[in-house]
Order: sequence, then C-alpha cells, then structure tokens
Amino acid sequence: MILIHDINISYTQLLILKLLLNTNHNYTGQGSILRLYMQLNNTGTNISMATFYRRLGELIKERFIGRSARGKYFITSKGLLLILSLYLLFSICQRCY
Repeated sequence: MILIHDINISYTQLLILKLLLNTNHNYTGQGSILRLYMQLNNTGTNISMATFYRRLGELIKERFIGRSARGKYFITSKGLLLILSLYLLFSICQRCY
C-alpha cells in the first residue's frame, strides 16, 4: 500500500476522496458509492469491493468522510482540508522544479 508521507493515507483512499468530491458536494447515497467504486476501477486501480469498503471505512474512522444516519456519505471539513493541503503542496512543489 502506497502511503502519502506524514498523513498515513493510501493513494486509493486519496482517489476515493477525490472522486467523492467530484461526484457531489452534498450527501452521496449507497447507489452513488457503487458508481464511485466503478469509477475508481476505471482509473486503473483494480481493487476488490471488500478492499474498497475497507478503505472507505478507514476514511470514516479517521473522520475524512462522514456517514449520516440514512447511510449517506459526505466529505467532512477535515477531508476537505486534506485535499486542499495536498493540492497547495503539490502546486507549490511543481513551481520549484
């Protein structure tokens, strides 16, 4: 598993966050999560459904993604800050080269 240094998050988890952000800024239901899984596999990341749900569960446990009482998923403010921080970090690093 490839980890982003100092954050303890895998590349697959980062892709899940990015795809969830791109699908809808509001709550995403169970059907959308299955579409998210299909989109993730279309990016060349061939993982099983069990691995997908395990990584999703880890993101929920670390509070990057939230789950409402009705089974809908959403990106928390912590998840948004992570995406923003990585975006800024990589855009600054690209300017250095």
